[in-house]
Amino acid sequence: TGLVGGAALVARYAPGVETALFHGRQAPAPDPMVEKMRAQMGAAPIETTKLAEGVVMLSGPGGNIVVLTGREGKIVVDSFVQPAWPRLKSTLDGIDGSPIKTLIDTHWHFDHADNNANFSAAGAGILAHENTRKRLTETHDLLGMHFEPAPPAALPTETFADRRTLSVNGEQIILAYVPPAHTDT
Repeated sequence: TGLVGGAALVARYAPGVETALFHGRQAPAPDPMVEKMRAQMGAAPIETTKLAEGVVMLSGPGGNIVVLTGREGKIVVDSFVQPAWPRLKSTLDGIDGSPIKTLIDTHWHFDHADNNANFSAAGAGILAHENTRKRLTETHDLLGMHFEPAPPAALPTETFADRRTLSVNGEQIILAYVPPAHTDT
């Protein structure tokens, strides 16, 4: 029991370390090109635009984010890059007092899904197409950058294959798989 409990704590609070512990090797060092891109993108200011009552768009450090707010909690679409997390969390907290309920990943690219583990740690469920989960578990070499698989805490907690409908905060949100698109996720 102690071993399982300790492993769970390592997986939650030290992502990547569990890979080294359980596979007998060191966790790979982050790609310097990816880290440079994260730092550059993460330095961009976060701009807030009200789209409708209870709907806000955030732009800046990565792909745009849309936030639906209400008494049932925040539904957030995409998540910027990791260095933007403290400012993103502060911005989300400043929108209203509701908790973050769900993060929806539109696809696996790092400027859209990089903060999955942070959202998970903040108590949000992560919803994405099943291919998003699959791609996040793979190694990728893209545009001269190397991406290691995401740690377990950054993986979607719920997936769908073709279509998913959410009813939340008085709105109906329809998620649908659209092939071919920017990615297969």
